[in-house]
Amino acid sequence: MQIIESKPYNYVYLTFAKQRWLGKKYIDILSIEFKDFNRAYFEQAFITGQVQILRQDKFLYHDSLIAKDSDIIIHFTHRHEAPIFDLPKVCKTQITIPNTDQQIDVCYKPSGMPVHPASHYNKHSLINLVKFQSCNRLDRLVSGYLLGSSDIKQLPVISKLIQDRDVLKLYVADIMNENALSGFYLVYAPIAENAQTEEEAVQRTTSLDSIPAVYGQIDSIGYLKLSSHDEFDLIYQQLKNGQQVGNVQHAISLIQIENEKAFCYPLTGRTHQLRIHLKFLNCSIIDDPLYGGKFEIIQQELVGIQHSEVEDKIDKYVLKQQLIKSLKELKAMRFKNIDEICKDLELNDGFHCVTCQMLEEEDKCKEEEKLTVDSKGIIKINNPWKYSQKYLRLHNFYYGIKNNGEFVGQQPAWNDSCNYSDSIANFKRIVWGSE
Repeated sequence: MQIIESKPYNYVYLTFAKQRWLGKKYIDILSIEFKDFNRAYFEQAFITGQVQILRQDKFLYHDSLIAKDSDIIIHFTHRHEAPIFDLPKVCKTQITIPNTDQQIDVCYKPSGMPVHPASHYNKHSLINLVKFQSCNRLDRLVSGYLLGSSDIKQLPVISKLIQDRDVLKLYVADIMNENALSGFYLVYAPIAENAQTEEEAVQRTTSLDSIPAVYGQIDSIGYLKLSSHDEFDLIYQQLKNGQQVGNVQHAISLIQIENEKAFCYPLTGRTHQLRIHLKFLNCSIIDDPLYGGKFEIIQQELVGIQHSEVEDKIDKYVLKQQLIKSLKELKAMRFKNIDEICKDLELNDGFHCVTCQMLEEEDKCKEEEKLTVDSKGIIKINNPWKYSQKYLRLHNFYYGIKNNGEFVGQQPAWNDSCNYSDSIANFKRIVWGSE
């Protein structure tokens, strides 16, 4: 397996103050919102000016600053990209937009790569590596194919097909089938979209231990075993009429369980939806660190990373020039004299990079201490700069539009012996009524 690295580089992070931040102290906001850095780091950064607030064309930095509307938060960093293990690739399909001859493209996203820049992934995000506009998303650890186009004019049409649920998309997962389930299950359970961090992941799940299955009626949460298209259509319409389908927190998945495999169709698109719904069925993905995966399996899948020596350190001149360039690109600043605003900006000598500091320290992580399990059952990598999880055994492999073609992608190495053609046919039968 190849390991693709990017050398650390100077980077200026800009963001506008969000409405939910207004009236709160920045030191509290940043410590909670940006988990890559602890509170002590931000306290020091507000002393040295490594974090500053641009307010009414003036640069401010002290730890008692309160968030106000139109503030621009500036963070001067030395950015270390996390490595990736493969590159994305755009593929042609036989799927066409209904009533046209325009083909829809897909883009292969490897496991371990986010679609959009986030945290330790900027150059190593999909949209910065390939020219492709996706209409859906995949979690960073999930591999598979994104639906979209290199032609921006097609995006609204494709997005509407997805929103109207005219697109059948299928995933496959390796699971722990604790209750020996078999067949098709329609799962409907709420997922709190505002919980995104590992610490909050446990708050987003439900389990069969506390919530019983509901048979013969539609309640606000539960699951039903299905066997026919008529059953699926009836239940789905009841959920739709009960407004569970349109509810921004509700999530609905159709899942087929076969021994230790799960084939999944998410009818809604909530964060971590399939991972949470599989746990809800007591069928957790075997190597899912957040939702019930096996410690020993995840440990086997860790990849050791050997970083090249860091050559470029924090450069204040480079950072200042980057800030000027970034401010000039903001629409909110287009009528202002950015050079004049930044003329008196001084960057101190106290800037430091916590990642450089960590990499320079002696590695005390013993072989048996690569992973730990916290009190909430979440499995964490102790040293994410030394080890990375190779993949999550959840893969998106199929897209189809009834009477308008389909695309079947390649299977990952962990699933190369799986026969998925029967499952595709079964999902068409249940969802579309096709024989």
